[in-house]
Amino acid sequence: MERTIMRKLLLCIGLALLLASGGVGGCGGSDKSSPSPTPQTPSPTGQTASRNHKGMDSSLHLDGKFIASNVIFESGTRTASLKAKIEVEITGESVDVPFLNTGAQSFAGIVIGNRISGNIETTVSRYTGSGAPKLPFTVPEDIESYLRPEPNIESDDALIKQTADEIAFAKANAWLTAGAIAEWIQKNITPDPEASVGAKEALASKKGDFTAQSLLTIAMCRAVGIPARLVGGLAYTDGKFAQHYWMECYMGDAGWIPMDPALGQYGWVDASHIRLFRSGAIATLNSIEVISYTTMPKPPEGEKGLLLAPEWMRRFSFVESGTEVLRNQYEVTTVREESGNTIYTMRSELHLKPVHACKATDAIVILEIDEGGNPISYRTERLEIGSG
Repeated sequence: MERTIMRKLLLCIGLALLLASGGVGGCGGSDKSSPSPTPQTPSPTGQTASRNHKGMDSSLHLDGKFIASNVIFESGTRTASLKAKIEVEITGESVDVPFLNTGAQSFAGIVIGNRISGNIETTVSRYTGSGAPKLPFTVPEDIESYLRPEPNIESDDALIKQTADEIAFAKANAWLTAGAIAEWIQKNITPDPEASVGAKEALASKKGDFTAQSLLTIAMCRAVGIPARLVGGLAYTDGKFAQHYWMECYMGDAGWIPMDPALGQYGWVDASHIRLFRSGAIATLNSIEVISYTTMPKPPEGEKGLLLAPEWMRRFSFVESGTEVLRNQYEVTTVREESGNTIYTMRSELHLKPVHACKATDAIVILEIDEGGNPISYRTERLEIGSG
């Protein structure tokens, strides 16, 4: 009988672990020093590069804003670091040299007018939610403009506000809220390269290209009080570097944190993202030469990363014939960096109620996993099997 109970207990724990997995681990280089002018969102005109994600057709109309890469990556979305020599001219805004240099990107070269020429180095820098402010929070005056509605970012739209409020309900802080919004959009907005629309239309139609998905994420974040903005530049796709837009959300002392919701990259973006402008566009892409790069290990087939941060919590109930027979609660207690890996400590409380031949069981389990969801250590803190 004891073996039967233990097998059921381990099965329940394994099932709960499976249900708890989801999203992509957080990261990102902060950008606290760059000036923050009033944002001007580019009109969504099909300027986004497809990354062949979620079944999206990668043969998009890019208006000539792409150039063949001298290096063919197995997967641009797994680029861990990149060094490239670029020559590009932007339009729609002036080149902001501090904006080219962040915690995850550095630029060394010359800027003449709106022409950028030099070496760009990018890395993957992971934000794990440390120090994320609780909602609502006060933002500096120069950040307030990123809370306001604007064309294509209709954060005052009734449906956008309602949907964002429902997603944000009971979230512990701004980072968990922003991550939940990005996850919802990645799961509920169908990728459509022909749907170059703003946030309001993307939500109403439940479809949009990559830019539209970022615009909707921004609008929902602003609707619940999280400053957010569109950024753009280049990203690798199908043998070329092409113009691409993603977004960033403001996390107080942590600064601006990147997200690419269409790719499922929350709190980080892969190193093939080269950030060049906020609201502008590429006028001329003269050249880009990859000098060196590194690649992240390939995860097992079908594996997702994790969107986890301290205070992240999930509760699950298992019901049989209308009666709850098991309740499981998972909570992230700490996040730390160790030997280049992000390690999450999770506390699980399991309550198995008497049913059929089972005895009542209460257990607390401490589990450590890496950012890919792989177990590192596991221990039982308490296991009590009742008398029936």
